[in-house]
Amino acid sequence: MTKSPFTILCLLCPLALAQTSPFGGPNLLSRGTGTTGQRSGKDVDLKYFVNASGIRDTGLTPYSVGSDGQLVRLGALTGVEMGAGAYGRHNFRRSALGLDYYGNFRHYPGASNFDGTNQGLTLEYTYQKSRRMLFDMSLGAGTQSFGTTIGLIAGADTVLDSSSLLFDNRTSYLQTTMTMRYALSNRTSISMGGNEYSVHRQSSALVGVRGYALQGSISHALSRTTVIGAAYQHMHYDFPRAFGETDINAYQGSFSQDFGRWWTLGLSAGVFAAQVQGVENTALDPTIAQLLGISTIRTIFYKENLMPIGNVSLSRHFRRAELNGTYNRAITPGNGVYLTSRQESYGASYSYTGIRRLSLSVTAVNSNLESLGQTLQTYNQRFGSVNFNYNIGAGFNIAGTYSRRFQDFQTSAFPRDSSRTSFSIYFSPGTIPVSLH
Repeated sequence: MTKSPFTILCLLCPLALAQTSPFGGPNLLSRGTGTTGQRSGKDVDLKYFVNASGIRDTGLTPYSVGSDGQLVRLGALTGVEMGAGAYGRHNFRRSALGLDYYGNFRHYPGASNFDGTNQGLTLEYTYQKSRRMLFDMSLGAGTQSFGTTIGLIAGADTVLDSSSLLFDNRTSYLQTTMTMRYALSNRTSISMGGNEYSVHRQSSALVGVRGYALQGSISHALSRTTVIGAAYQHMHYDFPRAFGETDINAYQGSFSQDFGRWWTLGLSAGVFAAQVQGVENTALDPTIAQLLGISTIRTIFYKENLMPIGNVSLSRHFRRAELNGTYNRAITPGNGVYLTSRQESYGASYSYTGIRRLSLSVTAVNSNLESLGQTLQTYNQRFGSVNFNYNIGAGFNIAGTYSRRFQDFQTSAFPRDSSRTSFSIYFSPGTIPVSLH
């Protein structure tokens, strides 16, 4: 069986790098390595929990049409949900292990055909072979039956962007990542690595994806608070249920600046060159259509795109909280309807994890997708959520969530609102409240 480039990379990197001599200087790349299991930017000891919730969901959109030929739109559904999870990060002498897991089962007494389960798991292992060399490996896997507001199970670093899914149809994903970081000197570091992933969608009409990415970068610390860098990335998308694939080469420069102990600014900018090929329906000339008895034929297309990409992030760190603002312009394998697409998003989030009683988070995001190969209108969506958790003692917590999403297309009467309101009781040993974000 032919191995993918990422599989080959994973096999060869440790063998080649094992011959490198140790280094006596500091590891510049350890800063910012590994966030799985953290909360509010801080490491958290292993914490597990179970919960029971009352839920009210609106705007669910199954992949089906009614007798009138219109997309089915469900009314409000009220039900119950049972869940369990664990998260945390443990530091060993030369390594660290991070865990994030959450799973639930949902039941609507009045509409049991929409019952379902969501599961999401992220594991991350960081190993510092020497003061010069560090390896970072992660595994992400999950499945979710809903794709709108209530389906936000996949983590932010996974290939599946839960918030951009159009339909409440089961989607499953698997992703592996490996990165090697190496300090050339006290100030200069390089990294290389990649990831491999697949996304499967239950409906045969929604397109899954298999892909990989290979990347390399170099960074140089101008001072203890200022870092500049450059990166190259090659990405490949393959769409199993539709003829088509995409190859992308991306080039970026970066700048990072810490302002005192609390503020961090990150900037990156560059371009990507994408070669997109696939199949599309082409309308026939009316005379030819009459002759053949068909109105369209399927033709192969090939398109080249050269577009800017970039990211701006600003973070304010507090003792037990974190405030983030981001703008991002990137390329994505799409959401099952839109395939290779340019995605632009901006948003803000605030999270607070109290030492004794309270944790809360607030998130607001606006994003859009523009297909690079298909002739489709731009897809826009806005999402917001508010979550709180309060420790009432003896390991019990009460929590509340309200989230809402609005999605539309520029030239379609599709605008859809979906929302979730929930009230939950959590049990988790210890005095620190549960934090899901």
